[in-house]
Amino acid sequence: MKEKFLYLSILFILFISFNTDTLNFLWHGGHFPNQLPYRYSFLYVFVILSLAYTAFTKLKEYDGVNIGIVSSIASGIVILSQKLLKEPPKHYILYVSIVFIVIYAAALTVDRRSFIKPEKKALVFLIVVGVEILLNTIVTIGIIDSTEYYSSREGYSNGKAVSDIRKQIKELKSSDKSFYRMEVFPPKTTNDPFLYNYPGVSIFSSTIPKKPVRLMENLGFHSNSINSYKYEGSTVLLDSLLGVKYFITRNDSTDERLYRVINATDEIVTYENPYALSPGFIAPVEAEHWSSYGGNPFNTQNTLVNEICGVSDIFVPLKQKHGQNKNLTFDGTGTNYYAFKRGDKDSKSTARIIIEVEESGYVYLYLSLTGNMVDNGFVMVNDKKVEFNARRSTVANIGYCEAGDKVQFELSFKESAPESGNFKLLSYTMDIEKFKEAMSLIKENSMKVTTFTDNRISGTVTAKEDSLMIMTIPFDPGWRVKIDGNRAETKALDEGFLCFDLPAGEHNIELVFIPNKMDVGLIISLVSIVALILLYLYNRKHRDRMQLKHSL
Repeated sequence: MKEKFLYLSILFILFISFNTDTLNFLWHGGHFPNQLPYRYSFLYVFVILSLAYTAFTKLKEYDGVNIGIVSSIASGIVILSQKLLKEPPKHYILYVSIVFIVIYAAALTVDRRSFIKPEKKALVFLIVVGVEILLNTIVTIGIIDSTEYYSSREGYSNGKAVSDIRKQIKELKSSDKSFYRMEVFPPKTTNDPFLYNYPGVSIFSSTIPKKPVRLMENLGFHSNSINSYKYEGSTVLLDSLLGVKYFITRNDSTDERLYRVINATDEIVTYENPYALSPGFIAPVEAEHWSSYGGNPFNTQNTLVNEICGVSDIFVPLKQKHGQNKNLTFDGTGTNYYAFKRGDKDSKSTARIIIEVEESGYVYLYLSLTGNMVDNGFVMVNDKKVEFNARRSTVANIGYCEAGDKVQFELSFKESAPESGNFKLLSYTMDIEKFKEAMSLIKENSMKVTTFTDNRISGTVTAKEDSLMIMTIPFDPGWRVKIDGNRAETKALDEGFLCFDLPAGEHNIELVFIPNKMDVGLIISLVSIVALILLYLYNRKHRDRMQLKHSL
């Protein structure tokens, strides 16, 4: 009876946890996970399996009537699920479930027949359980394919391009031992750095704080605004600030002038960014108050660089004009912000906008959509097509364009798209001379990394006056900073980047990452292990006493 009460108590606690936000929050370590809730539900399954095993070992205590009653109750619950659940299961699932309940009842009855050999009884159960697992797997795979979709491994983890990417990354790691980041474009996942094992920018993590994600989104990266950001588009300026030294592209469709080609195959082209900066650089103390804002990543990057080194207006807006639309009209003659109406709602529509390039330079676009059913988007530079992901708000690198080049932006809408809608298109060019000036100034006041590991960075830096040290590392309270051996207080630049005050002079800097509250977690784990050992010793001693008592 005590054992039954214990099992029921655990199941009750888990059931309450599934339906109480506070307990659910605590189970997840003080975090509400995205998309996949109740990640501790495996404990519920474990308890149920433990109960089932205990009942199975005492099967001889139950007669045919008990088995019949339990089977009838289980069948009744399956039938009632059509009324009790918000989303009733499909009929075939109900029928199959009832059939298996009957089969299990029959198998349990067979097990009670003393004239049947034990190995044959075991074979019956093995067949029944195996068939159920097989059918369950087939149905589950089909459900996942209908909701999440399976994709081809070609170009993801297999194929010539993937082989070339892995080989190139291995060669770069072998030849360049300095601190740097790299990226692969276009990305296949939000965690390409984990997929191909390289130090990158993109990340998806259930435990990453939301505030650094917001900052990266405001700088121009695609984000889910919760726990991930992806390198789907960037600028030379942002690459340099983040220390992206190497850039591997699958489809080399843009014209790069500032990056150097260091390797090329039939599948990929590898570039080196000579302007990639150290992970830490000095800025005026006043830069601590800088804040980003959404909607215009070019202005955000401009203001950040201006705060760091005083160079302004690296990105300059380009003029736009309406192009030859198809089955679509714009409301008014304004640019950048476009409200449109579609003509024939049963046909696709195309919006076309001309970007006026008056001076040679890099051209970047930023597209922001609000729930429109976009089919695809691309940019034509003269006769060359530049693809980009039009379904997401992110920076699109069009490449280097000569003065007078014909640059036409095209956005296609599906037949199922709303009859009207709006979108924002920003077009900017980068002043290359100002960019070079800014990178030179920042590099002069950067941290020189001497050693680094997965959780430690050491280096030297010289500050002419009291300053702010900005690290292009997402802020986390787990970072410990020491300046000349003395602990320094860490701060967060715009709640996103790690930073700290730096006094004038020449300094040795050391950064060490230890997960926040790890000491508390270790104490809890050690106490739990000791408690389990003591419980085991107590149970063994109690069992020995009982055996001795019965023997007497």
